[in-house]
Amino acid sequence: MKPKSVSKKDGPGKHGREVYPNGKQKEGRSQSCESQEASLFNFPYLKSVDKSRDLHCFTMILNRNKEDAVGMKDLDRLQSELEQMLSAAALRLRVLHNELNNFSATEGNRNETSVIINNNDNSSDVLCEKKKEKKKKINNELSNKFWASVEPYVGDITEENIEDLEELIQSCDNDMMIKIPPLGLHYTSRWADEDLSEEKQSSAIRQTKNSPSSESDSISLIKRASSLCSDRTPGPFVQRLVSALMDEPSHNSFNSKLGDENDSTLFLGKLPLYHTSSCFERRIRRELEVVGLLDNNDNSEDTDEILTEIRKCHEELKTVAIQNKEHLTRLVEEAKQEMKKQEIKKKIKALDTQLIEIYRKITAAKLKNKKTLQDKEREQAWKTLKSREMLLKALEEV
Repeated sequence: MKPKSVSKKDGPGKHGREVYPNGKQKEGRSQSCESQEASLFNFPYLKSVDKSRDLHCFTMILNRNKEDAVGMKDLDRLQSELEQMLSAAALRLRVLHNELNNFSATEGNRNETSVIINNNDNSSDVLCEKKKEKKKKINNELSNKFWASVEPYVGDITEENIEDLEELIQSCDNDMMIKIPPLGLHYTSRWADEDLSEEKQSSAIRQTKNSPSSESDSISLIKRASSLCSDRTPGPFVQRLVSALMDEPSHNSFNSKLGDENDSTLFLGKLPLYHTSSCFERRIRRELEVVGLLDNNDNSEDTDEILTEIRKCHEELKTVAIQNKEHLTRLVEEAKQEMKKQEIKKKIKALDTQLIEIYRKITAAKLKNKKTLQDKEREQAWKTLKSREMLLKALEEV
């Protein structure tokens, strides 16, 4: 009898395979491949920012009402927190981009891998382009606003600027020649004239122009105006004139003082007080001007405080206008000199461009081994350099 065959396990075959009597095989390589694929398909850990813990100011502003404003201190803190969020988002995007690249590299089919890589690149490019566009828009707006505000102070001087300065100088001259209009009629006399004109019109309507009642009314109006205008007290100019003409009181005896006072009262009593004080003072001024004791410039009344204040302000404005004129004339001279410098600088820039072109031609001729062209270009370069030196000297002299 043959002995029974005992089931034995064969040794490991090639590539680590174990063969069993029932014909089943277990491959170690398949397990390793599955483990590698599982490790590749593991989703990476993406670090996020905890708003409640790290972004206190951001959460506080979100929880506020829409009507509440944001202060400058909050803006500084908010800027740092937003930068933190931006850096975290950039890190997450970089991790995802690397994972997508690794996944595309492990694929067997090159066509599929190329499509996946292109899609990933396009998605990342789109995100990057969006960020760049946002940044560019913000930066361009700020820079344009800044240069637009700075341009009138930094730009070149033009003839229009000089014309504006000359117009300002002319306006200063006009301000210094202000004339103060004289005073008009007193309101009482003006009202009396208006009342008379109204009465005449009413009398013309009644067709009783020559009636005694109209004449009596006009006479009564004139008397009323004269009573309003008549001031029985002499004006300040008359009082000063009288005090200057009178003798000083002597301190020898009391009787002499009484006599002087009586004389002064008698003298003031003889003055024509039926006229107004202003009319009487004007008449005295006129007579003194004819004699030569007063000048024509001394016609201003001392009681007119408004006129004196206007003249004070006018004198102050004259001094300011003179100072402004001096500064503006100095600015015009400096602007004209600067325009000369600008013209010289423009010529120097044109020569610089010519020198650059000559240098390029010389280098091209050297490569082509053309000596005739090199000599011509060198002569032209020397001429331009000499003219440039002359312009630089002229610029220093200006």
